[in-house]
Amino acid sequence: MKLKLLIFDLDGTLAASKSAITAPHALLLKKALDEFEVCILTGGTLSQINTFVVANLNLNDEKRLHLHLMPNFGTRYVKFNATEQKWVEVYSGDFLPEEVATISECLETTAKQQHLWLTNPVGEHIQDRGGQVTFSALGQLASPADKAIWRAEHLEELENMRAMVQKQLPQFEARLGGLTSIDVTRIGMDKAFGVRQILKHLNLPTSAATFFGDRLDPGGNDFPVMKTGVECVKVKDPDDTFRKLKKLH
Repeated sequence: MKLKLLIFDLDGTLAASKSAITAPHALLLKKALDEFEVCILTGGTLSQINTFVVANLNLNDEKRLHLHLMPNFGTRYVKFNATEQKWVEVYSGDFLPEEVATISECLETTAKQQHLWLTNPVGEHIQDRGGQVTFSALGQLASPADKAIWRAEHLEELENMRAMVQKQLPQFEARLGGLTSIDVTRIGMDKAFGVRQILKHLNLPTSAATFFGDRLDPGGNDFPVMKTGVECVKVKDPDDTFRKLKKLH
């Protein structure tokens, strides 16, 4: 079937971690909306999608109708409603307050045991993202450069922490998220869930979609998409994403 839907990870794919999409890349993404439905599927928050991507696209209503926002691994889905002239939530699977408390306590305790709890993080160590609770080793606002350096030195400790959290919280799923983070969600709430949801809502088969992600390696948070059957394009960075996107036009 003809390609109709492009699905993009955010950090490391559309833009550098916790950074805005560049102006040239924004123009290319905006152009893609003339031809395709575009979905941004990320472990990050809706606020991050809006701040780092949507706010930099300068879209008219027609283009907004073809843009689909799926933060928190697709546990939320937001789309533009032309009649109401605003973005509306199609569905949400937020954690209950007591679940957030249980997960947060486990993350903090385990991070301290693994000596990964900083006394002066750059931003919050733990963030409630609705249907996902995320631990960031350096803090939510650490720079991409600092995260890359830290990951190269501490990936083993981070994976050990993830395994410990998973053992203590078997009712949830803990996975490595970004460069320095651990994401905890309900079981099965990974990017494969998000892909299946957007295909369902758009009434499209897997053959009509392509996913772009930088973490499609086993253990990466894009890897679950491989089991959905959609075409997956592994990218090295945002420049690589848009080089490969150009080949679709």
